[in-house]
Amino acid sequence: MEILLNLIFIPIIFFLNYFLKRKKLLINFSGLKHQLYTSQNNVPISGGLILLIFFTLNFNYYEKYLLLFIIIFFFIGILGDLNLIKSTFLRFFLQILFIVSLVLYFNLNISDLRIEIFNNLLSKPLINYFFVSFCFLVFLNGSNFIDGNNTLSIGYFIVILSAILVIKILNINILFDENFLYSLLTTLIILFIFNFFNQIYLGDNGIYILSLFFGYYILEIYSSNPNISPYFIALLFWYPSFEILFSFIRKLISKESPMNADNKHLHQLLYFFLRKKFKKNYFANTLTGLIINMFNCSIIFLSLIDVYNTKYQTSILSITIILYLAVYILLNKYKNIKT
Repeated sequence: MEILLNLIFIPIIFFLNYFLKRKKLLINFSGLKHQLYTSQNNVPISGGLILLIFFTLNFNYYEKYLLLFIIIFFFIGILGDLNLIKSTFLRFFLQILFIVSLVLYFNLNISDLRIEIFNNLLSKPLINYFFVSFCFLVFLNGSNFIDGNNTLSIGYFIVILSAILVIKILNINILFDENFLYSLLTTLIILFIFNFFNQIYLGDNGIYILSLFFGYYILEIYSSNPNISPYFIALLFWYPSFEILFSFIRKLISKESPMNADNKHLHQLLYFFLRKKFKKNYFANTLTGLIINMFNCSIIFLSLIDVYNTKYQTSILSITIILYLAVYILLNKYKNIKT
């Protein structure tokens, strides 16, 4: 029944898209360099509105104060999408303020990284809270980096949620009611279909909601199932997190400001390659997201074979990063030759 009720989001999305395009509100294309690189279509970035409705209608399935944080981050995202927060520093300050508040209120922590020296550091509450808050911040902003190509960000969250539902088979406590999770999956699939046809993006508002929810939820799963390898958790978060960390390091090496947007992320380089090959922007845009998510899906579902084995998980994580870097180097070299 819950899944059928979610189908009401289909006409809601149609109405929102029509209204936002007509009023030219919450439109993704602003003419900035990194947006010019991927899309010149006026696509509503209203995915967060749909997700906010979903979480509000289903608030009885989870801790009510989590909804309060979801609403707060939705509005931070909206202010960013509407360009009402122009200061990068202010945006980071608000993110840090409420992420730290979330971590402290729910006492979110990571107690075991399977390395004694790190565990000793994490035994100190202040360091632990700092580390968890930092992980949240990286995941949230990394997820925001990839919300440009069709299907990429929404598809990645679908992969994470699917993995969570699969581990239920392994008798791992997934905390929330399965009907709620399947209902969320249905909502994300509906958004995915609209995004596939270039009709909606999550925007900052949607990315912040999903990053906050999944960050909180997966840490809670880990706390309830401490035998799970923490590197399995890292693999669930790896792509957006590594994307932003690699970008930060890359820009520092190039003596560029890490805060400046550019068009040198993996998904943008892959888009450039596909656009050159197929000469069709929309096809290249959507195919980019599908290819990257097929890779991520393969990696994450391989990790499900043995979620308790740290050596196995670190091996997959290491191979994944090596493959990322190898593909990045090849695509970047191709772009430099063709431009």
